[in-house]
Amino acid sequence: MCEAVVFVYDFDRFHADDILPMFKKYNVTSFCAPPTMYRFFIKEDLSKYDLSSLKYACIAGEAFNPEVFHQFYKATGIKLMEGFGQTEYKCRNVFNAPNTHQYDYIMERPAIKLISSLSGADPVLLYR
Repeated sequence: MCEAVVFVYDFDRFHADDILPMFKKYNVTSFCAPPTMYRFFIKEDLSKYDLSSLKYACIAGEAFNPEVFHQFYKATGIKLMEGFGQTEYKCRNVFNAPNTHQYDYIMERPAIKLISSLSGADPVLLYR
């Protein structure tokens, strides 16, 4: 059985410098947020914050600027993964899994493989 703790931080207005210290304080290991939050994160001096507990970072919900991907990776060594699924729980139905090929850009041309079909047709690779 797998176990997980979900950390929720309620705020009236987003300020990156309010949230970034929470990674160390609560030993956050996996973080998922809309790309807008990451855009604000990279505007901060990330070297001021202890992000050593962070192992995985995921984006979901909107298009993503590749420059933010590169800047976040440069500052943290963590490649952002795309996630699609139920926002409220951050349970991703489709995502870039760790240790698999990841592109150096986000939201470009995700591929979805059709596992089975009702018609009995061979699986195909579909592109957006």
